[in-house]
Amino acid sequence: MNMNVVLIPSIINTPNLPLSYSDVRSVFTRKERFIQLQKTIESVKKKIPNNYIVVVECTDLNKEETEYLSFNIDLLVNVYKNEEAREIIYSPSKSYGEGTMTLLGLKSLLRRKIEWKNLFKITGRYWLGEEFNFEKYNNSHNVIKCIDDDKKNLYTCFYKLNKIAVVRWYYYLTKQDEEFKKNTNFEIIFGKFIDKIHENKRFINRLGILGNVATSGELVQG
Repeated sequence: MNMNVVLIPSIINTPNLPLSYSDVRSVFTRKERFIQLQKTIESVKKKIPNNYIVVVECTDLNKEETEYLSFNIDLLVNVYKNEEAREIIYSPSKSYGEGTMTLLGLKSLLRRKIEWKNLFKITGRYWLGEEFNFEKYNNSHNVIKCIDDDKKNLYTCFYKLNKIAVVRWYYYLTKQDEEFKKNTNFEIIFGKFIDKIHENKRFINRLGILGNVATSGELVQG
C-alpha cells in the first residue's frame, strides 16, 4: 500500500526565548500546545487516508505526551537530546529552526523502508478544516499556495510534495546554511526550491487549513 506521509514539526514546550521578529515565542502554555498538537493529529487521521504520521518534536516529553504519541502516530523523531539541533531550533531564527526540523524529519523518513507516494507537511497546532478536500491532493502534483500571489514566497504551514520532489527538497535543505544564517524567511527558501521544479506543480487558492499564530494567538485560515 502506498501511504500518504504527514510530517508534523512541533515544539510542545517552547523555551522562553525571543524570535528575531518577536519577543514572545508563544502565547500558549505547554498544555495548550499539546492539546493543539492532538487536534492536528486527529484532523490528519480523519481527512487523509492511508496516513503515516511523522512528528518531529523538540521537547523533553512527559509521560502523558509520550503515551499519546506512542499510540497515535507512526514515527516520533524527538531531537531534544541533539544539543546542536536544539540550539538551532531554540535560536531567534524561525527559518533555521523550521528548516532543521524539516531536514531531520525527512532524513529519518527516507531511511525507512516503507512504501509511500506523497508527503504532506503541516505545522504542529494547525489542523485540517471542513474546507480541506483530499481529492485536490490525490495526484502526482506538488500542491502549494502562494503568499500574496508571489510564486517565490510560499506557505510552509501546509504543502504537498510527491516523493521525487521530497528527495530533492531534502538535498536542497542540506545546502541552505548560508540562507538560514542570514535569517532568510523559510517561505522564500521554499519558494526558490519550488521555482526550480518545472513539472508537476499546482498552485491553489485554498489549502483548507486553520491554525493559531503562536506569537499572537490570532486564528488564521489558509
